[in-house]
Order: sequence, then structure tokens, then C-alpha cells
Amino acid sequence: MIATKTPLPMPLPCLGGRKLYAAPDGNDANDGLSLATAFATLQRGAEALQPGDTLLVAPGNYAGICTRAEFFHGEPSGNDGGWKCVAALDPQNKPVIDRDAGLCSRRSGILIEGTETKYVTHWVLDGLVVVDQNNWGIDMVYTSHMIVRNCEAYRNGYNGGGRAATGIFAAFSDWYVCENNISCGNFEHGFYYNNSADNFVFRGNVSRDNAGCGFHLNADYDMQPGKGIHRNGLYEHNLAADNGAGKNGKHGGGAQYNFSGLHGGIVRYNTAMAGHASGMTFYQGNSFDTSRNVEVYGNTIVQSGLPEYRNCLLFQVDAGDYDGEVGRRHNTYTGTPVNLRFWNNVFACLNPSEGYRIVENGWDDGAVTPDSGVVFEDNIFGAPGFDEGFSGLWSDEMRTQVIAKNRFVANLGEIFSLK
Repeated sequence: MIATKTPLPMPLPCLGGRKLYAAPDGNDANDGLSLATAFATLQRGAEALQPGDTLLVAPGNYAGICTRAEFFHGEPSGNDGGWKCVAALDPQNKPVIDRDAGLCSRRSGILIEGTETKYVTHWVLDGLVVVDQNNWGIDMVYTSHMIVRNCEAYRNGYNGGGRAATGIFAAFSDWYVCENNISCGNFEHGFYYNNSADNFVFRGNVSRDNAGCGFHLNADYDMQPGKGIHRNGLYEHNLAADNGAGKNGKHGGGAQYNFSGLHGGIVRYNTAMAGHASGMTFYQGNSFDTSRNVEVYGNTIVQSGLPEYRNCLLFQVDAGDYDGEVGRRHNTYTGTPVNLRFWNNVFACLNPSEGYRIVENGWDDGAVTPDSGVVFEDNIFGAPGFDEGFSGLWSDEMRTQVIAKNRFVANLGEIFSLK
């Protein structure tokens, strides 16, 4: 058994304070203490929050929030005894943030941002819809103890010629929980967790039809300060489908679940369908190190098998143009996956095409061997046998173990009839 641990449970948010209100017909000169005296803007409501308070947002359309220090009036952080919450007043009729706060050049719908020396902490975003932003939909940078739940992000990140951006994004954000959200049709990734952070959970989210990855994890070592790895992550019960095709001239590609630099993690009970690149990828890319010590179990990865729909599972050195360059520069390039255990998963494709393989070793420095700690046990592979299902370099010992401990099934219908 690989030594991994589930992320420590984050304390439940303490929200025993006041209830404040925002409504489209409100007035920022009001006290916000009732719906009749609601604020008009989310920015004013957020600035009025004290630790433990909740801003309840009535249905309607709003500009967003920016906590950048030069624009935010008041202390932006909550604390262990009192979180700050912005939530839908009516979860069945969620408020829509269709423009940014108009305060800073980052142009994200909701920007919760600290600094390298002073993180913003203890926020909950619950039941908000963010659409058509120039940059990220929900954007958290230099933060800790953040919960994003029951939110939706659509068509964000296309600013008419600049770089694409993600629906729900976090960077340098420790103790992060992202659950029961929907992110679709964005011009980069659906969910993007970036830049050297620890203790995070992605649970019960849906990512569909995004230009890049469904769920992208990238511990970018060149983005300082940072250690270039993510530690202690949990991905469970998520759905990714139809991601990676690109949009409006923006580049496509990227796996439905993309893991770079994950040290200690559990990836379980997730589903991926018809990705335009790989279903699940483990690679080093521009992280300080490859992914290590990860348990992957109970997942279902189904690809179409058409030429543009690639492997179910891919081990890879590079990410685009990086080719392991960061790891080579810092003498941490590994060249092989390390301690990844895959068990009780289903990897299959609907229509295998010429050259298609279920699992590909894309590492260019040698075969995968048992010494690397890569283990496949009790998986179902939708291929007649090892040679039809696996590509790249695999040692004879590894090939023997995979054949002995897993099941190869040529008929996809037989896979999904198994009990």
C-alpha cells in the first residue's frame, strides 16, 4: 500500500454572526441589515462583512468582488472563529455576476486576493453564478481556508485576443475546498489549482466543454514563492466530459484530469467521458518534481477512441513546450512515474482507432518497471490484451504483473454489465 493520507478535515465554517443583504434595487448607503435596506453591490456588502457574517444575495445581476488591498475598504480576512460568507439568498434562483467589480486590471468576476506576505483567509462562496468575465470567473490567489461550493461558472476567460482563463481558479491557496460546483464552456480549464499549495479537496464538481482541461493541477515551480509541488490532495466524485477541444482560436488539449507535481493524493470515484485529449494524465511538466505517492481507485475513464480523443491514462514528461525543462534545470527531473497505485478502475474506449491505446507511457527515458512503484491491480481495461491496450516502454516484469493482476475485456458492453 502506498503511503498517502486523506487531507485533514478543515474546520466547519463558523457563521454565527449577522445576516447582511444585497439586492439589485438596494442602495450602498443602506445598512444592509434587511432585504428592505439591502446594499446594491457585492463589493459594498463584502466590505461590510465582519468575521462570522453572511452576505445573502438576492436574485439578479451584479458586478463582482475584488479584495485587492488598494481597492478593498476594511479587513478582508475572517478567522478560525468567524468566517466570511457570500451566499445566494435563494439557492433555487442564484444571483448572476456578469461583470467584474471594475476596480483592478485582473478583471476576474470574484477576486479574493492577498499578497505573498499576507494571505486572505476564511471565506465561503456559496451558490453564486459567474459568467462572461474577461478573466477568471472565481479567482483566488494567496489565500488560505477557502470554500467554494454550489457555484457555477460559464464562458469565462475570453477577452478578445489575450490569454484564455479558467472558470474556477486558485493559486497559492492552502486549505481549499471546491465542492458541488459546475464549470462549463470556459476558454481555458474548468477548474485550475495552481502554484504550490497544500491540503485541498475537489468533490462532486462537474466540468464540461471547456477549451482545455477539465481539472488541471499544476505546481509551477517558476511561479515564486513556491516549492513546485502540491501536497495532500483529494479528488472524488467529480465528472469531466468533452473538455480539451479549444474555443474561438484558443488552444485545446489537456486531460480531463491533469496532475503535475502532486505529492500524496487520493483520486477516487471520478468519471471522465469523451475528452479531446487524455482521460487522466500524470506528468512533471514545469513542476519541481513528478507526481508521487498517489492512490487512484474506483474511477471510470471512457474515451471515444477517435483520433483526436487520446488515451485513457497517460504518463508524460512534458506539458506542451516544457519537456521537463524546469526539473532538468533544478536537477529534479525524474524521468519516471513514482509510487502510483491504480486499482479497481475502468479504462475503456468506445471505438478504438489505429494506434489508440488505453494506457500510454510517454516518458522518454526508459521503461516503466516495478521498481518505480507503479502498480496496476484489479482494473478493467477495454482491450483484448496488454499489447492492444498499452503503448510506450514497459519492462517485461511490469507487463507480466499487469496481465496477471488485471482484466482485459474486448467487448465494452461486457465491461458495463459486470456486477
